[in-house]
Amino acid sequence: DLTVDQTNQMKEYIIGRLRNSMMDFIIDILLEKSGGVFLFARLLKESLAELAKKHPGTKLDFINLTAIPEGLNQFYRENMERIIAEGASDEFRINCFRFMSFICAAQEPLPQTMVQNIMGEDAFRRVKGKLSLLFPAGAGERINIVHKSLIDWLLRNIDDEKENDSGTFDYFVSREDLRIAHRDLFVMCQKSF
Repeated sequence: DLTVDQTNQMKEYIIGRLRNSMMDFIIDILLEKSGGVFLFARLLKESLAELAKKHPGTKLDFINLTAIPEGLNQFYRENMERIIAEGASDEFRINCFRFMSFICAAQEPLPQTMVQNIMGEDAFRRVKGKLSLLFPAGAGERINIVHKSLIDWLLRNIDDEKENDSGTFDYFVSREDLRIAHRDLFVMCQKSF
């Protein structure tokens, strides 16, 4: 017969071993999904923190773990699908791609006020609020990108002459979008200087 102390010690030992092996298993899955990109781990942490804030008490189980996107491309796509849902209005979708076109056209982080002046305050606030994970506000109230690979991902079809419109369901910025963004930024710069 085991004493209460022995039983508790054995339970503690077994739970500790299970916890360690489960943690190793989770870490292995997340490392594989990251593709060795540290940014993925940071974005995953921020996404999980956002999920926990929106849905307190949510636990990360095996099913949720396997649903996590693999690599940055899938991460960007899933965020776009979440942000620019199919149920979103055409106006909101257009404004999102207009915003992203400005960021892609710029050679450096743009001042928020410049983009706000071009888009209008209401449209800018709605879009900026939704896209803040991928385009966070930086020093001096400038719009940053989470990583250079995001711009590369958005411009992945830029040389495809068949694609003149934004990929509002494929999530890309077209050559025509960039041309218009450059024009609008140029006009705003002319007014400023």
